[in-house]
Amino acid sequence: MARAIKTSDEIALIRQACAIADVALWEVQQAIRPGITENELFAVMSYTNLKHHGERMDCKLLAAGGNTNPWLQRTSTSRMVRPGDLVTMDTDMAGPLGYFADVSRTYLCGDGPPNTEQMEAYKLAYDFLYKSIPLFTVGTSFQEIAEKVPAVPQIYKANRYSLISHGVGMSDEWPDVYFTDTSPLAEFGTANHAGVLQENMVMTMEASFGREDGREQVKLEEQLLITANGPEIMSTAPFDWRFVP
Repeated sequence: MARAIKTSDEIALIRQACAIADVALWEVQQAIRPGITENELFAVMSYTNLKHHGERMDCKLLAAGGNTNPWLQRTSTSRMVRPGDLVTMDTDMAGPLGYFADVSRTYLCGDGPPNTEQMEAYKLAYDFLYKSIPLFTVGTSFQEIAEKVPAVPQIYKANRYSLISHGVGMSDEWPDVYFTDTSPLAEFGTANHAGVLQENMVMTMEASFGREDGREQVKLEEQLLITANGPEIMSTAPFDWRFVP
């Protein structure tokens, strides 16, 4: 909890880490092609971080096709990416001096259009993300965020992300914001919904949508600086504009 409010130096390092993550995600997007493996794409992401003096990757969160649903079931493997597969990734990278960039994107392999399942999941994830971000203002309680985010359709609930938001610093940090219908666990002696957003906190906004009976899952995530003028999105990583006009 003592680490939740960042100093100006920490914010500068987090900005640097997010800049590297933006480049890494762009490099992965350019590298996606039929026949490349999940591990090869993860290597592109990791190499970009190391090349720019980042410290490490905390997880191998990159998956394609059927490996994406449910999200977090598998880390990157030697599975080949096929035309029409979704490729889903979460940077979870510690940049220079150990400060974190936690940004997620999902891209489509090949030049063809997305199918109906992919389009619906992506639209739900994108809308959930950008309708929720304006809630991240100074003084807003974690409980209020949980109550006001858009409802998740029933067919997507089983595979949604485990939480709505979490703090970011040198790793995933306090606080966690859970959905209202999940049981908040005790963390550092206080309920996860207890507390309010304060200026210079750094938070993520998570969105993960895949049908319970579906093949693939879309994961999108933004990293936010809480400012007196509202939330600032710290990433400029590209989206796949075949899904988002």
